[in-house]
Amino acid sequence: MKFLDLTTTTETDNLLKSILGRYYFSSETNRNFTNHPDTCIELFLKASCGSNCSYCYLHNHRKELYPMNLEKDDIILKNLGAFLDFYVENKLNNSFEIFSGRIFDTQFGLDVFDLIYSKFQNTIYKPMDIVIPDDMQFLLNETQTEKIEFWMDKFEEIGIHIHFSASVDGRIIDYERFGDKVDLFYDTLKDFGERRQCGFHPMVSAHAIDKWIENFEWYCKFLDDKIEKLMLLVVRNDDWDSDKIKHYLRYLNKVFDYIYNKYKNKKTFFKELIGYESGPTFGIFSMTKGIELKPVARCYRLPCALQNTLAVRMADLAIIPCHRTGYDKFVSGYFNINEGEINELKSKNVSVLAMLNNITLENLVKCSNCPINRICMGPCLGANYESSHELLYAPDTVCFLFKCVYIFLLYKINSVGGISLLLKEGKDVKDMLQPLFDYHSMLINQPQDNYVMDLVNDILEELNIPKGDEEEFHNELEEDEGKKET
Repeated sequence: MKFLDLTTTTETDNLLKSILGRYYFSSETNRNFTNHPDTCIELFLKASCGSNCSYCYLHNHRKELYPMNLEKDDIILKNLGAFLDFYVENKLNNSFEIFSGRIFDTQFGLDVFDLIYSKFQNTIYKPMDIVIPDDMQFLLNETQTEKIEFWMDKFEEIGIHIHFSASVDGRIIDYERFGDKVDLFYDTLKDFGERRQCGFHPMVSAHAIDKWIENFEWYCKFLDDKIEKLMLLVVRNDDWDSDKIKHYLRYLNKVFDYIYNKYKNKKTFFKELIGYESGPTFGIFSMTKGIELKPVARCYRLPCALQNTLAVRMADLAIIPCHRTGYDKFVSGYFNINEGEINELKSKNVSVLAMLNNITLENLVKCSNCPINRICMGPCLGANYESSHELLYAPDTVCFLFKCVYIFLLYKINSVGGISLLLKEGKDVKDMLQPLFDYHSMLINQPQDNYVMDLVNDILEELNIPKGDEEEFHNELEEDEGKKET
């Protein structure tokens, strides 16, 4: 069924259809009209997972995020097949992400590969890439691993590259997940990663943050210093207290020093750190959003994948904002199937989808008045809802974390001469950093009940990072700007 021919019966159905066509579906025919031609389609297959990591939202909220009564292999495969047919018929070229609880250590995961391959084997309309974040436990079964690699090779033959991204936290932390098999698992993972160019995206969470300096050191050795393969994801749950934030800053200092020492050209390091130049050499800061200073307002988007990913839940073909916000009240609508093919769009709360495609960090509730909203990574909307049942309201603990992070980084960069080097690059760089300068000035001029500066000062003193004369520091900024204007 062609997208334009899908049945709609109400104005909101038509609105949903318009949003999908304008913002999500990328094809040769609508490329000139879509706002985001590189949009990814996320196939949300299952919510069940054998790992049951304590900090994971699927572990804690899967019954609310997924209709568990429909989490049946035959239903999911039927719906997936219909959606893939829809993709081909509409000549789409969106990339795919397969998001799921653990499936690739089971026959079902192989069945998913078989189905996808069969649909794309004889057509030019297919994704070039399929990204799969996975806990990689299939590697503990040699036979299953061989089958997975068989399918990866088969997909390469038809022009589709399968990217596994290992959602594993590292040997120091992962005893909770792997127990006495942890060494065997990581030895096997390293071999697989080298053969298949696997990426790694551990979750830097509050519950294990005290172990992350040691864990980062382990990851550097594990990856033979090829840390461009590493994407460190800060878990923005509502559990960051002062002690845990201090641990995070100690860890951040370690990461900063490690990367800084890798760069021969320090100016390049600082420019890439703030996002002034694209294509970072090592990638750690651009990929690790929690320690990036790149101002997100420049792209007028939320700093997460939600706005360039169409998430479709395969149990019921529901259109949801993302896999962490699949609560019933946020379902935007459904692809309906009749006689084996998708032929109808049915709206539900389509206003959520419309709103989320047009919102920026600067106009989120609470964030709108924040002095660092042009720099901050911002909250996770799913974590927001879990904390307060308000999608657009960031937890205070997460705000406190990022305020401490950015002020700490300002001092850290300045302590190794980075601010002076950056200011010599001209007004554009100064403008990029101005919100951070302004926030710092506000903090040092309002010392009462200043928990951010108190915490940062404690860590600076502990790590022997010089603060310098703060008033002189700001005078230097002003003088530098005055020289440029002259």
